Amino acid sequence: MKKTTGDSYSSIKAGDLSLLDARMILLTQGPDSKEFLVDDSEDPNYRDFGHVILKLEYMWTCTSFVLGNGAVVFLIVYSALSLLGLFKSPVFYSMQLLDIVVSI
Repeated sequence: MKKTTGDSYSSIKAGDLSLLDARMILLTQGPDSKEFLVDDSEDPNYRDFGHVILKLEYMWTCTSFVLGNGAVVFLIVYSALSLLGLFKSPVFYSMQLLDIVVSI
């Protein structure tokens, strides 16, 4: 840690850490850790991970978590069938009708 005057320590930011240390903080303390929050930005929830690869890993984890939910995948497929029915052929609407029949 960086030492300041006296016994107080300044906070460490993610850019000062190695990739492995920043990844360990992300895994153990989460993205709301004080090392990732930026105080001087206009957005109070802005996070600076300090490394591009760490930000990509965080985005990949969030995306895989959302797509792992069956309800989200169902809504994506349902929306795709709606667009295909609207622009390609009305035959795609029959798959949506099958969903309604099964759910009754």
